[in-house]
Amino acid sequence: MTQNVVLGMDVGGTNCRIGLITEDLQVLEFEIFPTEKVFSKDLNASINISNFIKAYLLRNLKDMNLLAVSIGFPSTISRDKKTVIQTPNIKNISDNFDAVDLLERELNCTVYVNKDTNNLLLYDMNELDINDYQDVCGIYFGTGVGNAVMINGKILTGHNGVASELGHLPVYGNRNKCTCGNIGCLETVISGLALVQLRNANFPQTELNEIFLKKSNTPEVCNFIKGMAQTVALQANIFDPECIILGGGLLMDGYFPFSDFEREIHASTRKPYPEKNMLLKYSHPTQINGVIGAGIYAYKRLKDVNYR
Repeated sequence: MTQNVVLGMDVGGTNCRIGLITEDLQVLEFEIFPTEKVFSKDLNASINISNFIKAYLLRNLKDMNLLAVSIGFPSTISRDKKTVIQTPNIKNISDNFDAVDLLERELNCTVYVNKDTNNLLLYDMNELDINDYQDVCGIYFGTGVGNAVMINGKILTGHNGVASELGHLPVYGNRNKCTCGNIGCLETVISGLALVQLRNANFPQTELNEIFLKKSNTPEVCNFIKGMAQTVALQANIFDPECIILGGGLLMDGYFPFSDFEREIHASTRKPYPEKNMLLKYSHPTQINGVIGAGIYAYKRLKDVNYR
């Protein structure tokens, strides 16, 4: 019997990950490539991606039946889930990239696109066995601050499709310029990029991966952790979710001070609720999370044409 699969692709600022996802969410033929090799400076994004996917399928599809291609972008995505509006950290993806129409024409199959953190939230809810929860927030402290919010069982998209851009919340008094073009965005002071700047300015002799090990008691790093915690409390106070999922590269550091982080989250969250019964869960980051999340999203779209 021919096996049905969807192709899941996770486009990152550093790497692109790709695999074939079965209906029971197993990953086949997983591969990873540097993003700069996928997006050539000489070709437009649709040609780059379609060439990449065609070559991958030629190597790996074999006798399997491809149902759809599903791609997560580190981008703002239009409400109708067809256009990649802006991708600040990948220069060769132009603004207002008409992804679905162009790729469907190039690949001759159904194509879905989604914001990468929305796919990560779908993956994490499945992995953490909380698919029955209706109100969930995911916050991913990586290069920037990724965010996804589910309300009443539906991922929040907003009027234009660009909801949950927590990393681009303007912070009073912050004059740093963000990669999005605005001044004062949260992720210019609380993110992986901001941690690099903090290290360069205050601890230039300390390796970045040793900041939390050696400098957690300094005022600069304590304030950084407090800022991360206040970001979590902000979402808790606005959405009062059943669960907040926390992930991203900063939390993968083996010396990250989780106890201090959680203490500051509770200190900044409104009392008595939502602080009293706030549930925090941690993502288990691997290279395949976004690929499986893209697969979950595709199967939901295939099952329900109105699902976005």
